[in-house]
Amino acid sequence: MITVSEKTERFLISTAHSSYVMGVTKERFLTHLYYGKKIRDVGAEHLFSYVMGRGFAEATYEKHPDQGNYLNTLRQEYPVSGMGDFHETCLELRQNQAKVALDLRYDHYEIRQDKAPLEGMPSAFGDEVETLIITLKDSVVPVTVELYYSVFEDSDVICRHARILNETGKALYLEKALSANLYAEHVDGGYDMISLAGCWGREHIIERRKVGHGNMTTESYRGKSDHDGCPFFALTASGMPRQSGKTYGMQLVYSGDYLGKVERDCGDQIRGSLGIHPQEFTWKLEVGDSFETPEALLVYSEEGLQGMSLSFHDFLRQHIIRSPWQFKERPILINNWEATYFNFNEEKLLDIAKDAKAAGLDMLVCDDGWFGHHRDDPSGSLGDWFVDPKKFPEGFAGYADKVHAMGLKVGLWFEPEMICELSDLYEAHPDWALCWPGREPVRCRNQWILDYSNPEVIENIYQQIATMVKTAKLDYIKWDMNRSIIDGHSAYLPEDRQGEIHHRHVLGVYALQGRLTEEFPDLLIENCSSGGGRFDAGMLYYSPQIWASDNMDPVERAEITAGTTLAFPISTLGAHMCKGVNDTTGRKLDLRSRSNMAMLGTFGVEMDITTLNPEEMEILGEQIKRYRKIQPLIESGEFRTLTRTAENGIYSAFQITNQEKTEGYLIYFIPMTKAATSPARLYLQGLKEEATYQVDKGDETLTLGGDFLMHAGLCLGMPRMDAYSEIWHFQEI
Repeated sequence: MITVSEKTERFLISTAHSSYVMGVTKERFLTHLYYGKKIRDVGAEHLFSYVMGRGFAEATYEKHPDQGNYLNTLRQEYPVSGMGDFHETCLELRQNQAKVALDLRYDHYEIRQDKAPLEGMPSAFGDEVETLIITLKDSVVPVTVELYYSVFEDSDVICRHARILNETGKALYLEKALSANLYAEHVDGGYDMISLAGCWGREHIIERRKVGHGNMTTESYRGKSDHDGCPFFALTASGMPRQSGKTYGMQLVYSGDYLGKVERDCGDQIRGSLGIHPQEFTWKLEVGDSFETPEALLVYSEEGLQGMSLSFHDFLRQHIIRSPWQFKERPILINNWEATYFNFNEEKLLDIAKDAKAAGLDMLVCDDGWFGHHRDDPSGSLGDWFVDPKKFPEGFAGYADKVHAMGLKVGLWFEPEMICELSDLYEAHPDWALCWPGREPVRCRNQWILDYSNPEVIENIYQQIATMVKTAKLDYIKWDMNRSIIDGHSAYLPEDRQGEIHHRHVLGVYALQGRLTEEFPDLLIENCSSGGGRFDAGMLYYSPQIWASDNMDPVERAEITAGTTLAFPISTLGAHMCKGVNDTTGRKLDLRSRSNMAMLGTFGVEMDITTLNPEEMEILGEQIKRYRKIQPLIESGEFRTLTRTAENGIYSAFQITNQEKTEGYLIYFIPMTKAATSPARLYLQGLKEEATYQVDKGDETLTLGGDFLMHAGLCLGMPRMDAYSEIWHFQEI
């Protein structure tokens, strides 16, 4: 997978369908030469002539003027600041108050037949992997940078990160340390940047922008990846459909601040970079210390955004999600939040449990309001993770025993990164809350952020959660995080390390969740952040599913699902059926439409099912049985967005197929009926052309060839009702 030409100093990284080529110039700069469709020969000299002979009069670095080798036009593999590259750089340093100019040159390389984990951070794992380590050094400032490139036999993804070592004899401060950058090959018509935007209740909406000259970004410096984006972007050939065209994808295995940047320079080179956002980041690097950046995942596809998505889906399931639930069918749960909010007790939950068991559900999750002394509203008790005796007179363990005895699993909600002023924990340790000295704290839902740079804080929270897991024999926890980091000052850290708070907070979250998954390996964790406010590959390392959005309205969920699955597998999306009148939008929808869209992910129910009439209970039971048939494909199949409402104004359609392409499901949703509209035609994808499939549409059964389904398509029609949904099953015969 990795080959090196010692004579020409060229590096070739090969996956099944792509090639990544680098080379060393005469001046010892490590230069990017090619990333695209798989090639047999690096064509070294020709590629170098392409990337080198483009000097400009305003270039400030000239080693040999006759070679035109200027840093501002050279495609450096890990560009740094201070010596003449005016693009987005990957590394910036200072010593005391002075910035440090770097001039990194190639020193040596190493190839390993394994992949070491990153210290304290999630990263890809697995067998049949090779890692190329290229070492760059500065001859004036004793700083070493190691660039890591790992590739797995079964994947088209390239894993990249950097390690920065301080060998200067004095402390250095990292002001910026991005993980990787890539260069897009020329394509007629240029590229579009694809990113995910939105807000609470409308997470991960696909945004497509033409890449013009200058910079475009997707970013967060809130302390988490957040609702208005996530650490992912793609570059895809302009004007091409989802299933075709040169496409590059890049995402970060990280759950904190991130910066994704695409720039097109005056020479029409397009460079993308990704890593920790520098705005709230400074890291003190003591003498002899090193710093590892989070891991970036790169993929190239000739099959457009769809090909990129399938590569990311397979890779995240195989090499990032390490839970025993990686490919297991997850329990179908009911959560009491929208059923009761804070107004519940043991008796009410046991009533829900009885009906949940009768409907065929697997687990009851008790959400916010079960703990402390003051948790009848959002104003208190965060940090006090012990049961409220008013709601559970026999303790939570006594309640859990009763639910377990019914044959249901038991889940519990936590918000472990927060503290409230009205809590025992704050009364005992006010210094454990992040807060600017001398300033009134910025309150949001009366919550402050706990100082996760302090190991005593992490130990305290761990012991509280672990006690609840052990005593109640919990099967599942929902880990919520409902605000951004605002008061970013720690009473624990010295003043010259205050810039480390955001990154240390994320490391603390990883430490806590890592310890829980090690001590309780069968515990299922579902991460959440006011919905999908921290949906990223870093969280998936510890939890195989993440709550995609607090908005369960199927009209809205169609867009959220299309966007989220651009980067993440469908098995990772927490998706629940809402109540008849949606709490977020007020839209009134029938039970089948609500539950059909909730089957696109880890299915659950978020309503008071004790209020359903016998007919509705029967429909719910039928839908749960239907999901159990679909569920194996949710966990391990190929998922495709065929189209979405925003693209055609009529319908959203999704296809799930097994890996053998012998069976699958089509789920489509028509949000609004329209008069005098021609019937929509839907074209399936990824089937076997020569195969014959039986398509069960519920009211009729069709026998059609794979070529017909993909090229002639299926007619959806236009029903005479809004919010109409269907699930069709197809199978090779």
